[in-house]
Amino acid sequence: MSDTPVYLSREGQVATITLNRPEHYNALNGPWRKALTSALAEVEADPDIRVCIIGAEGKGFSAGQDLQDFDYDPISDLVLNEYEPLLKTIHHGNKIYIARTHGQAAGIGAALALTCDLVMMAEDAGVYLAFAAIALVPDGGLTWHLLNAMGRHRALSAIIEGKRLDSATCMSHGLANRVVPAE
Repeated sequence: MSDTPVYLSREGQVATITLNRPEHYNALNGPWRKALTSALAEVEADPDIRVCIIGAEGKGFSAGQDLQDFDYDPISDLVLNEYEPLLKTIHHGNKIYIARTHGQAAGIGAALALTCDLVMMAEDAGVYLAFAAIALVPDGGLTWHLLNAMGRHRALSAIIEGKRLDSATCMSHGLANRVVPAE
C-alpha cells in the first residue's frame, strides 16, 4: 500500500477505496479529505464502476476527525465545506457504496461508514459515538442515521452517553447489514 492517505483500486465493475493512515487509526485530516473527495469523484465519473467498497488499513476503520489537524473556526465550516460534500457524494451517488468496517468507526468516521448504502462489519467492529467526550454533537448526518435506526430514545441515550455500539448491537438496530468473522 502506498503512502497516500486514500488508495483507489478497480477490479472490473468494483472500485475499492482504502483509508490509509493506519499509524493514526485512519483519523481524518485535510489531505485525507481532499484525497477521498478526489477518489469519490473518480468513482462517480467512471461509467464502468457500479459498486464502491470503502475500507481501511490498520487496526480500525477510522478514529474520526484528526484533532491534531483541527484549524477550523467555527467547526461548522469544516462540516459544511469539506465533510458534507463528500458524504453527499456517497449518499446521492450513482454507485452502490459498501462500508467494510473493522475495529472502531468513531465520530465522523462512523458517519462515513453509516452513510454508505450497505454496512458490512467484522465481529470486532463497532461504532463509537465519541462526540460527548469532546463536547460536540454528532455531525455528518450521524444523528439522522442513529435516529432512524434506533429510535429517538435509544439514539439520544447513545449520543449523550458517548456509547460504543458493538457489531451485534449495530446489526440488531439496523445500522449494519451483515456481521462477518474478523478475518
